[in-house]
Amino acid sequence: MKWENITVRNNDYIKVKSIKVIIPLYKNTQFHITDDFEFTSSDPELIHVALNSNAIVSSLDFNDWAQYLKKLLLRKNLPVIVKCVFEHWDCFNVSFDIADFKICSNSEIKKYVYIQQEKQFEFNKGNLNYAIEKYTSLSERKGIFGIK
Repeated sequence: MKWENITVRNNDYIKVKSIKVIIPLYKNTQFHITDDFEFTSSDPELIHVALNSNAIVSSLDFNDWAQYLKKLLLRKNLPVIVKCVFEHWDCFNVSFDIADFKICSNSEIKKYVYIQQEKQFEFNKGNLNYAIEKYTSLSERKGIFGIK
């Protein structure tokens, strides 16, 4: 298994090459810290998280997810200025957008459809942890959410 990087956008199957990450800051009027930070990343793990964040978050307590997301972002190659204000990050509202992509080949589409059918099968069986299980199996931080 590897990090997922294919999704559907505007009725096309696309392979995501990079994403835009937007990290909002808690509004601190005392210090006039109000900017949000945006950067582009081609990191495979961040792309996977961006494409699967809804399914991953649905398996977790939202506070646990926000703390993990902060730790994940700190491990990544972010601009230093962004890391310097990590204590002000509002990880409950981090958002992702697709920055660069290409249209998938027929073989990539078939593989993607098969993977999505597997996910649907797991969901229909009642396995609501399928996304977080896959994520933790790929992550260097195995067992991070108590899922083996």
